[in-house]
Amino acid sequence: MSPWTRSFLFLCLVLTLVGNPAQAQLPTPVLVPASTSEASPEVPAPPEQISSPRRTLQTFMEAVPQASPLRPDLETQARSTLDLEALNPVTRNERGADVARRLHSVLQVLEVTPSDLPETSQEASLVVARAPSGEITMTRQPDGSWLFSRHTVAAIPSIYSELVSQGRISSPGQDMPTMLRSSFFGLIAWQWLALVLLALSTAVLTRVLVALVQRLGSRWLRHHQFKADEHMLHQVVRPVGWLVACLLWMAVLPMLQLPETVLVVLLFATRFLAASAWVLTAYHSIDLVSLYFSRLADRTDSKLDEMLVPLVRRTLKVVIVVLGLIFVAQNLNINVWSLFAGFSIVGAAVALAGQDTVKNLFGSITVLLDRPFQVGDWVNIGGVDGTVEDLGFRSTRIRTFYNSLVSLPNAQLLTASVDNYGQRQFRRYTTTLCVLYSTPVEKLEAFCEGIRELVQQHPYTRKDYYHVYVNDLGASSIDILLYVFFACPDWSTELRERHRLILDILRLAAELGVEFAFPTSTVHLFQGEKTSARLDGLTAQEMTAHEELGRQAARRLARATLSDQIPPPVAFPSAPR
Repeated sequence: MSPWTRSFLFLCLVLTLVGNPAQAQLPTPVLVPASTSEASPEVPAPPEQISSPRRTLQTFMEAVPQASPLRPDLETQARSTLDLEALNPVTRNERGADVARRLHSVLQVLEVTPSDLPETSQEASLVVARAPSGEITMTRQPDGSWLFSRHTVAAIPSIYSELVSQGRISSPGQDMPTMLRSSFFGLIAWQWLALVLLALSTAVLTRVLVALVQRLGSRWLRHHQFKADEHMLHQVVRPVGWLVACLLWMAVLPMLQLPETVLVVLLFATRFLAASAWVLTAYHSIDLVSLYFSRLADRTDSKLDEMLVPLVRRTLKVVIVVLGLIFVAQNLNINVWSLFAGFSIVGAAVALAGQDTVKNLFGSITVLLDRPFQVGDWVNIGGVDGTVEDLGFRSTRIRTFYNSLVSLPNAQLLTASVDNYGQRQFRRYTTTLCVLYSTPVEKLEAFCEGIRELVQQHPYTRKDYYHVYVNDLGASSIDILLYVFFACPDWSTELRERHRLILDILRLAAELGVEFAFPTSTVHLFQGEKTSARLDGLTAQEMTAHEELGRQAARRLARATLSDQIPPPVAFPSAPR
């Protein structure tokens, strides 16, 4: 495996991890419900910043003023001081940030400071402040940490509204015109206006961002001479625009003080689109990355890279789809693993139904490891004869010689015999030359020796192993066996060289006066007593002269037909007989 292939596998693996759920949303602290019982000795010590009522309030008062979507660490720190287990999991982070801001304003108005609270307390609950519409309390958790209680989280909206009505807290909407403070279909007019402005601004921002990134990307691709088209680049850039729009919506929605039902629906849709945008970006980016590594694979002599890049591209896309579904579900606060456990019977049925898929996967791995063929080879697998076009995750595509495309399941490659014609070092050609019975022996010798000389003179024939002999006496002809190999890289060259050799043999036969036979029937009529003719044998000197005559004729033909046409082939390794 070449270094470029290993780099491609590493980059694509990193690309599949780009959608880590931990990076897509803020972590929610897992808190233990309040209890009056003492903590067991096995429970670990609480974090120092919430280990006492005073430290919890100090941590809260320091984190909230600077907390924002640009500082998610401070938002997480502020939420970690609140017991948010009673809130809806879909809106827990957003509601927690809103409750933290309102609680901070209430505590400032009530002039509560960390020094007002004790450093240690043996009580299970502690009153931080009192307001006409409720109390603000902290409770000690089983692990020893102190959090603002669930009752406080639920009472903060009413306490905040009361202080706003008294004029002690300024609300963003109280100075608006009366028309913007009127209610329509469950939302206040200024909330409707804010949603419309948010939708228009995100649409414009997305369009401008996509156009800008696509233009820069197209310029970069042209500079590096990539073959990616505009449509492929647009498929990668468009989900990025969706992701930016979703992030903007998730940052603004908690500030609009929307009702719980509306906020749940909008956040659910926004998170779903954001997670889907991550997955689509990673999915379509595989095509661009594979184009880069395909160009690197074209520079190498090995065809394994050309087979590996498409296979890895398809495999990574399948992996991204599976991980993407899990990623989307986790961002929607769906416990994927509990669903898997609950559908064990369905999982078993899917496993049984996926046996062929597993077999096909192992078949593709076998091809990559054993390499019985490569892309472009002429193969015969299970009666399918053609040229390998593509090795896929499930099947291998073979282009037959009548131009149809056969998809052969890779599972068959585990047991089927593969006859790879493309890996031949030499291409055999055997035929029978039928000449008339009336051909003299000396002409037969000259003809056979001339054909041998033609084999020696032709540039693409194998010189160390061939046969040209009178092989049989047929029903109507004397049969000469021609058994020769061509050292050709492809079938087209083999056909061309066969053509040249056969034509030279015909020219040699015409020059020597050798006639070819065809099936005939001869009737001999007996017309009297026949005297037997004595056949005088040729001497060795006469036989040598006839053979030399054949060789000279073949050399003349070779000089006339082979001198100025095709350069000699590259050296081919000798194959064992």
